[in-house]
Amino acid sequence: MSTATLRCSVGDLSVLSGSLVLPLRGNWTATLTAHGKTAPAEGSPASLIFKRENGALDTFTGTVRRAGVAAGSVALSCTIVGGAGKLLADLPPRDHAPGVTEIPAGLVARGICDDAGEMLADGVEFAADALTVHRWTRIAMPARDALDLLADVLGWGWRVLDSGKVWAGPETWAAASVTKFLSAVPDDAGDVYATDGAPLRPGVTLSTPEGDRRLVEVVYSVSPGAARATVRAAVAGDPPPVRGSRELYAVSYGATVREQADDGSLVVSCDDPRLDVLRGVPLRVGIPGCTVTVPVGARLRVRFENADPRGAYACALDQDPTAGAAFALVGDGVDCGAIQVTAPAGGGACTVIYTSPGGLIPFGAQSLGGIITGPGHKYAKGVSGP
Repeated sequence: MSTATLRCSVGDLSVLSGSLVLPLRGNWTATLTAHGKTAPAEGSPASLIFKRENGALDTFTGTVRRAGVAAGSVALSCTIVGGAGKLLADLPPRDHAPGVTEIPAGLVARGICDDAGEMLADGVEFAADALTVHRWTRIAMPARDALDLLADVLGWGWRVLDSGKVWAGPETWAAASVTKFLSAVPDDAGDVYATDGAPLRPGVTLSTPEGDRRLVEVVYSVSPGAARATVRAAVAGDPPPVRGSRELYAVSYGATVREQADDGSLVVSCDDPRLDVLRGVPLRVGIPGCTVTVPVGARLRVRFENADPRGAYACALDQDPTAGAAFALVGDGVDCGAIQVTAPAGGGACTVIYTSPGGLIPFGAQSLGGIITGPGHKYAKGVSGP
């Protein structure tokens, strides 16, 4: 007969009833009623511990989100979330700009957890570093949404483990088994099992009377001396795993140019504080083969190709109000002024007179203008002017 204990700042308390919800993606949550007269402080560490019949422990380490004791009661109500409980906190923007080498995906995952005050599970960063990205722009958003976005773009899963640490990576759907089948829940593709402790997790393949099922959710119902696990596979109508974080990447953002690198990429300061400063942003002007020099202070827009954090680029460059000349095309006449060279009789120093475009050309001077001949830029088409 297994038992459940709430370990918190006020001691080890016997769990009277409650539930533990373990999703395939995201953080686990335990909602418990325990025997106690004093509530632990919100934000303090807490653990839910299942003791198996052989004495082994299944320990879920987290943080108190909410707790309270009704006046005159000896029943404590407490909600625990996995880890430090900070996955709903807003993260600042962070731009993993391209450099000499590609950016390891583990660095992106590490940045999310570090900035949130959560811990990445052992081995995750090393394994994730095998996958690289050219750049990754994180718009300011909750840590949960940043992990959702990373998992969605890279085809990963992510969740908070029993230890309270964040796991991210490809789902393996390892085989699992449990013997004490109680009943089926056909309307929700689920089954109910009597368990010794808490042996099942989402992300495994469970052999059931109806066949193998990939578990996307495990819910433990806790009562004195007993635990029940309701497991579920994916069904039609399940909500999508991503909570709309891509919407932030589907719009353009006004920005000001701060610097242009030798390779033509830009350092821009975005108007929206959720983006801040982006570095190494390529400029797209719509004319392949052209090199454009952008003055500091110029205005443009920043977009993300396919609403993807890997695809930041600059475009829609504002026209320079001080520009005084248009493109010259094949067939256009070009006035470059004139030059006159006078050599003195008998030898000696020559006299060179240059006349700027539009000036009065002296008699005998050689015009430096003419008609532009091809080949011209194959993408730069237009109407030849005077």
